[in-house]
Amino acid sequence: MSDGAVNADALRHEVRSWLDEHWTPGRDRRDWLPLVVDAGYAVPTWPESWCGRGLDADTAAVIAEEFRRVGAPGSGQDVHNLWANTLLTYGTETLKRQLVRPLLLDQVPMCLLYSEPGAGSDLAGLQTRAERDGDEFVITGQKVWTSSAHTAQYGMLVARTNWDAPKHRGISFFFFPMRQPGVEVRPIKQITGESHFNEVFIDGARVSAANLLGQLDDGWRVLQTALAYERSVMGDVARGPRRTGGGDHSDLPQTGSATDVERFTRVSVCVSRSAVNSVPPTAKAAVLTSRSVA
Repeated sequence: MSDGAVNADALRHEVRSWLDEHWTPGRDRRDWLPLVVDAGYAVPTWPESWCGRGLDADTAAVIAEEFRRVGAPGSGQDVHNLWANTLLTYGTETLKRQLVRPLLLDQVPMCLLYSEPGAGSDLAGLQTRAERDGDEFVITGQKVWTSSAHTAQYGMLVARTNWDAPKHRGISFFFFPMRQPGVEVRPIKQITGESHFNEVFIDGARVSAANLLGQLDDGWRVLQTALAYERSVMGDVARGPRRTGGGDHSDLPQTGSATDVERFTRVSVCVSRSAVNSVPPTAKAAVLTSRSVA
């Protein structure tokens, strides 16, 4: 038996013992998730300095298997938490210190500010602008088909920062604060009378330069990573439950729904094979695994 197999067996025993001691079906997520994060089980492939264990993906899969076995939520966020993974990969140290742990604890309501009335499947054609003003950017534009915008604290937003560059360049990616003057959310009434989506009108709202993810004008690269993680999440939601312990999808970020799958289908064309090859290894593994089982 190889050392890797021995380590995996030891880890499985550790996780089973830990779950036997701490997990009770129906336990409140607010009490449960801090325990999972502090134990390093939420994001085991991440560095120890960021709540992880520095494990390889194959070994880390043991943790997810044991959590699924008993129906416990909170593991596998290093694959499925698109907010935290994108932030960890591209965020400033200040922003990561502020938001990574709350995102893992599901304490930060989020939304995606990608699609526009004239830029749906062709996201590179977006017209929302971000203009530099000292240590901030002033955002003006419109987003559409946005789930959860009415409750979100932040949105992952793409906006054009360089109008002279080719359309796939000159785009920047922000963690945008939603609860401020200049942001108006209007529900889109569907034929059923329901409103699963929203329009978001942004008129002179501001975002700190510290909330820029990645380099200025290089937001397309960040977007590819975020879409890779989102594809992984939507793939799991579309396939349905696969636990042996009778659990639900409560271990996934609270963004997945049938309507999210429909919306994501419209933008997934942006993630080409060449695009996937440019994103970080963890994100690449997430999207390629999703493709292989779709």
